[in-house]
Amino acid sequence: MDFKLIFLVVSLVILGFGMLLGLGRKLYSAFLRLITLLLSAAAAFILSKYALQIAKDPLTDLLKKVAPAELGAYMADPELVGVVETLALLIFAPLFFLLIYVVLKIVTFIVYKLLAAIFRLKKAKQPLGRLGGAVVGLLCGAVTLVVLLTPVLGYSRVALGVMEKLEIKDDYAAVAEPLETLSKTPIAAQCYDLLGKPLFESLTTAEWEGETVKLESEIEVIIHVVEDVKPLTQKPMQEYAEAEAQTLDKLADDLSCSVILRTLISSMLSDTSAAWLKGESALGMEKPQAGENMQGIVDAFLLVFSSSETDNIDDDLHTFARAIAVLIEHDLFVLVEEENGTDLLIEKLVSEGVAKELYAVLDANSRMRPVKGAIVDTGMRVMLRELGGTEDLRENHGEMLENMIDVLKESQNEDGTVNTEVLADSLQEVVTEYEIPVNEDVVQLVADGVAEIFTPEELSTLTTDEMVDKLIERLSSSDNPIELPDDLADKLPEDLPDELPDDWQNKLP
Repeated sequence: MDFKLIFLVVSLVILGFGMLLGLGRKLYSAFLRLITLLLSAAAAFILSKYALQIAKDPLTDLLKKVAPAELGAYMADPELVGVVETLALLIFAPLFFLLIYVVLKIVTFIVYKLLAAIFRLKKAKQPLGRLGGAVVGLLCGAVTLVVLLTPVLGYSRVALGVMEKLEIKDDYAAVAEPLETLSKTPIAAQCYDLLGKPLFESLTTAEWEGETVKLESEIEVIIHVVEDVKPLTQKPMQEYAEAEAQTLDKLADDLSCSVILRTLISSMLSDTSAAWLKGESALGMEKPQAGENMQGIVDAFLLVFSSSETDNIDDDLHTFARAIAVLIEHDLFVLVEEENGTDLLIEKLVSEGVAKELYAVLDANSRMRPVKGAIVDTGMRVMLRELGGTEDLRENHGEMLENMIDVLKESQNEDGTVNTEVLADSLQEVVTEYEIPVNEDVVQLVADGVAEIFTPEELSTLTTDEMVDKLIERLSSSDNPIELPDDLADKLPEDLPDELPDDWQNKLP
């Protein structure tokens, strides 16, 4: 079947029919009809978006039905529903434009006939007469043709662009070839490029939360994200290397470019992280496990992500990607599967300067304080393990703890805050004196943790015994699991999906 010939004939018929009607109407009547058609097209353009606002609820319901049923609970998020409604507007506006134009074309035809009769346009003397009417009639046909081409060629070129970027044109040749033929049809292609393309781009552009959202841009970003995700799903995290670290950072970059994906990811990530922190499963997965010593850091990231929103997800994802890059660089993920791997992993974390590198990454994002606190807790736990645990801590190590308080007081800056570098050096002397076998990196983490628990006022007003009690409490709390705050738990949707379809990975483009 020659689609190009068929579409060319359709285009010529529309233009020819308009010219014949103009020939019969003569110049004045044809010009009046041209005005009514232009007004119909303008009104259809404006009303197409307003009509979608009115029809957004059923359209949203339709998109919810198209989406996997397992995501139903996430779709209860108002922000997510809002972006889905915007997506519906972007997708369906060109189609509504055509449908509304057809209706208005019929309505304005009645108006045109009334006005033509009232002003007796056919009986009026007209320069150029039927020849002028034929030219104007050709323009009338062109208006209808452009309106028709706007959704037809607009959607066709979007679909072709997707197949080209995903390199699947050969796999879907039965669809791609007709679409490609349509997009290159003479007359139709020129009319679309001149007027239809700007119309399509405008119709598929909307505002969401003060940002401009364009359908073609969103689709392009989604394609990039799919390309980013594929290599990450082809190997376990324990095998990640520098290439995967770079891909994670690129994935964060690409997600940042999409208003729709930012909203989608922030909503799903916050709900999923919150569910995991509550001990529930989500999307068919239990909370990621990283061993006793590293679990606190994993949970701290989940705590940060549980409060993800569109305005902070960019920084969070980039920080996470860079933190993962540090762990990959030092081969920490490789240790997870090894025997006694978590012990080796924690030892490596608190040595070789890994914690300092992570600090540099985390300090750039204030929301990552829980993660930094979890890293400090790893050092606290190492120290606590060497001290023999929390039981009888004061009785067994009371003198050393008092010495730690003494050097803490001596490490204050002029403003009353604690100089952690000075404190770390002094604490190293204390632990060396009492023969506690911990390295400098652990001592630095302990110094960071100790410095955070006392305000300048407490350093000057609390007794040594009170400060020792507080120090013991801080050491003991390093073993406490991270829990989801009540205010976030209350926002967690009910009935999060227990599982995804078995073949969800195969549904990726």
